[in-house]
Amino acid sequence: MQIRALGMCLAAMFAIAAASSRSAHADASCTSLVSGLKQTLDQSGGRYSVRMTIHRTDIDTVAYGDGIASANTASWPLFFSTTQLFADRLPHGSSQPFDVNAGDRLRIWISTTGLLYIVNDTWNFTVQYDMACSNNTMTRNIPGLGVTTLTFRWFAPIP
Repeated sequence: MQIRALGMCLAAMFAIAAASSRSAHADASCTSLVSGLKQTLDQSGGRYSVRMTIHRTDIDTVAYGDGIASANTASWPLFFSTTQLFADRLPHGSSQPFDVNAGDRLRIWISTTGLLYIVNDTWNFTVQYDMACSNNTMTRNIPGLGVTTLTFRWFAPIP
């Protein structure tokens, strides 16, 4: 089991190196979504519920998590943290099942242009994705890595 975990960690490191070698140029479609979310948070306080899925193709896994987004700094206006609620960690027939009591902890920042920056505290790595936006959803298919999607589900003002 420890050898499999080391293998997954190394695969993640190679994926990160490949992703971080790309320049960060987020899709302009995210500017209005991010500014609208930030404006609502600044004016009304409160928070947004966020659902995130990561469909990895390089290590054959799908992960699902949720979090609560809050306002942050000017250049990274949105921040949230999440713990995975589900992951199908059985790539290539291995025996490393997902443990709901030990889901990966992620911290996530979103830039004004929709650049997604993820810190995985469990596996100790970072990655960034240039997102595209439509309505309340951010998504991107990264060749060789997979699809990442965030959906802002609801807003709850602080009374």
